[in-house]
Amino acid sequence: MLKLHYQVNLIVGDFLKCSNAFTACAEKATELITWLRSKTIVLAAIRDIQIALNATKPVGERVVLTVTHAVLTRWMSHYLAMRRLMELKATLSVMADQELSRPEVQQRIMTGDARSKQKAEKMLRVIKDPTFWYQNEMCGSISYWHAAY
Repeated sequence: MLKLHYQVNLIVGDFLKCSNAFTACAEKATELITWLRSKTIVLAAIRDIQIALNATKPVGERVVLTVTHAVLTRWMSHYLAMRRLMELKATLSVMADQELSRPEVQQRIMTGDARSKQKAEKMLRVIKDPTFWYQNEMCGSISYWHAAY
């Protein structure tokens, strides 16, 4: 039975490596996660928005989630990172809306040199892209299946 499990894991892994759609989705999600985790102002905004969204919930139900990053050699961590991204979708959308609606002089995330501003705008546009979220949901399902077997 163990050999069969190992063979299925290898076959699915090879399929995922060859799947352009899965690879593109996983790369975009990883790029977004890496960017989110690299900016303390973004992490603070995510925390603050979650606290505000949780304000009406009973104290025991108030949860502040963090952005998790996948470990390269662990398939389950890829699934968990994508799932966490999906759990943060509403928070990230609020953050992107707030930042994109601010006048340039009041922006907190799209700051720095031209390259940093372009990267921030690109990541905020990814957050606002419904196709990204649909693809991420599909990729997360495939990742889970692969990690589970």
